[in-house]
Amino acid sequence: TRLLASGDPLGTRVFSTRIVQVRAADTTAVGAPPAPAGPRAPKIPAPKPRPVAAATDAALAPQIAQATLHNEAAPPPEPEAPAELVPATPPVPAASVAQASTDAASAAVSPVPPVIAPAPNLPKDVAQPPRNYAVPGSVRLKFNANGMRGKLEYHASGELAWLHDGRRYEARLELGAFLVGSRVLSSTGQLTADGLAPNRFSDRFRSEQAAHFDRNRGRVTFSANTPEADLLAGAQDQLSVFVQLASMIAGEPARYPTGSTITLQTVGPRHAEPWPFVVEAQEKLALPGGTLDTLKLTRAPRRDYDQKVEIWLAPALSYLPSRIRITQTSGDFIDQQWRASAGP
Repeated sequence: TRLLASGDPLGTRVFSTRIVQVRAADTTAVGAPPAPAGPRAPKIPAPKPRPVAAATDAALAPQIAQATLHNEAAPPPEPEAPAELVPATPPVPAASVAQASTDAASAAVSPVPPVIAPAPNLPKDVAQPPRNYAVPGSVRLKFNANGMRGKLEYHASGELAWLHDGRRYEARLELGAFLVGSRVLSSTGQLTADGLAPNRFSDRFRSEQAAHFDRNRGRVTFSANTPEADLLAGAQDQLSVFVQLASMIAGEPARYPTGSTITLQTVGPRHAEPWPFVVEAQEKLALPGGTLDTLKLTRAPRRDYDQKVEIWLAPALSYLPSRIRITQTSGDFIDQQWRASAGP
């Protein structure tokens, strides 16, 4: 804008305007004296978009191209650190891996080697899990029992009902005697590649107490007012442990020679603790139901109040117990001996 009549009064001043065209690249202020001419800066060509590696998912290519188009005037961003590699399912063939490496090299993309965690060093005294299980078929075993409670000697009858459909199982051991009453142990759960996986165990004598296997949290909870316990791999309860031992030894009898020890976490109505069973000699037993060849296993007490548990597994009964004798530290005991078998 230029002032034409600088001496005229304000009301008579006349202004003349003109349009000045400014180039986008011209940084000279309007009205300022022109800058001295100098050498023109060389024009920097926009960087070419990086090629997309062949290993990149085809669905991401349009997004990468669009991002490159919007950022042609800016340098490409630094590549982010690669995320943790997760092996694909099913595994990628070796030929595909080699081809992907070649394509990545041609695209100037540095391959990232996978991180392989070293195998843990297991203690020498940790036994490896059994490889095979032979779960017995559904059956009802009937027992004659005699025992001692205080100064009272008694006789009872019992039944072990083992029922399953190949996926779920239910075990129930009931003992009843005149003047003593009845006691019922129950276990329910699933059959897995590792044998029995209990969900709930209950012990009912006048009143019921139960334990629950919370596998999502890896904990065992009790209906009695006792603290929770850690749930270990292969854990059983005080009833399912007999069937689990039968399944293990029936699957691989040679794996458990005389003198070997089988230790399983065993859950009762109030606590969970390891029960080590020592494999003892084979015995021929004369039982109410007949004479059977058996293999004796003993869980010896480790503390003053522990029970002594003796079981005789019979191959003729799919290694289910043909005799169970449980002795308390007070001297009380219950001795159950096989009398007959029946269908489910």
